[in-house]
Amino acid sequence: ESYTGEGVMTEGLANIIKNQKPDGGFAYYADLNSNLYLTESVLTSLTAIEEAGYDVPVTAITRSASYVANTLLYSVPSYGGQWSARDYVRGLLALRNVEGFASDKAQLGARVSTLLSATSNWKERIDNGALIDLSLVSKEVLPGKMDKEILALLRNRVAIDGRGASLPASYSTWSWYYDTSIGMTARLVDSLSKRDVNDVLIEKLLRYIGASKARDGAWGSTADTAEVVHAMVGHIDRSGEASSQFDLAMKLNGSPAAVKSFTPDNIFDTFTHQFGLAEFIATTTNVLALEKSKELKPNSPFYYDMTFRYALPVDQLIPRDEGFMMTRGLYRLTDSAFLTPVTTATRGEVLRGH
Repeated sequence: ESYTGEGVMTEGLANIIKNQKPDGGFAYYADLNSNLYLTESVLTSLTAIEEAGYDVPVTAITRSASYVANTLLYSVPSYGGQWSARDYVRGLLALRNVEGFASDKAQLGARVSTLLSATSNWKERIDNGALIDLSLVSKEVLPGKMDKEILALLRNRVAIDGRGASLPASYSTWSWYYDTSIGMTARLVDSLSKRDVNDVLIEKLLRYIGASKARDGAWGSTADTAEVVHAMVGHIDRSGEASSQFDLAMKLNGSPAAVKSFTPDNIFDTFTHQFGLAEFIATTTNVLALEKSKELKPNSPFYYDMTFRYALPVDQLIPRDEGFMMTRGLYRLTDSAFLTPVTTATRGEVLRGH
C-alpha cells in the first residue's frame, strides 16, 4: 500500500494521540508507565506538527506539557536521586513552543541556574550535548552573563578543519541522551541563527553539514537528518535566503568567465566552473572575483568553495614527506649513531632497539 505525505502525517498523528496515557504522558509499551524522555520527544513533535499547519488537538499538547512540567517539578527520577540540569533543560526545550506554562518554565529555568551556580567547575564538566541544549534556552531563562558564557564556551569547543566547522561529540554522563557531531552541529546552527542570522560561524557550520551528507541524501540516522532539516529550514526562513534573486558573475583577472542567474526557483542549484592552468598568469598574483548584480534583495548571501587540483606525468612525481613518520629498528651495541639497522643476527647476540 502506498501513502502520500498527507496520509502519513494524518494517520501517524492519530496513532500517536491514541497512545497517550491518562496522565498525559507516553510510554514505550502500552502496559508500562509514562516515560518523561519519550513524552518530551513526542511533545516536541506535536508542537512542530502544529507549527507546520496540521490540526493537532490542543488537549493532546497541553496534557503532554502538564505531564512534563509536573514530573520535573514535583517528582523524582524512578532510578533515584535528583533530576539533572540537562533534564530540566530538555523539559524547557519541549515546553518552549507550548503556549502558557510561563510559571512552570520560570521554575525550571531557576532550577537550571541554581544547579549550575552550585557547581564551581560546571564549564569543565558539562558535555557538548548538554551545552548546545542549554544554549537553545539560556537566552530566555538564564541571566545574561551566564548566557554569554555558554555561547563563548560553545565557540571555544567548535572544531574547524577542511570540511568546515563542527561541534564534536563528547562523552555524556546522561545515558538517556545520545549525541552525535552532525546532530549537535545542526542544533548549533539553530541556536546561533536565532540570535544573529549573519553570525560568521554559521557559514562554516553549514559547510560541514553539506560535506557530511551521504549519497542517499541523508545524514546518518533519521534523528540526525531531522535535526539538520529543522535547523537549515529555520535558518533559511529567518535569513530570507530562499527568496534571493541576483546574477552571479565569475571573473579571473578581470576577464568574464561564467555567469548564472539565481531566482527562488533555482536558489539551491550548484554553480560550478573549472579553470585550466594555462588561464593563470605565472608571474603575477591572480585575482578570482565573484560579483553580484541585478540584486533584488540587498546583501543576499551566497556560499562558495574553491579547490586546486593538478596532475603531473608519472615520471615527474616527486616523493613528498607530509607530517611525521615513525620507524623502529634493531642495532648492534657498537652502532651508537643508529646508522645501520640489523637485518640478520646470531642467537644470543645482544641488540639495541631504537
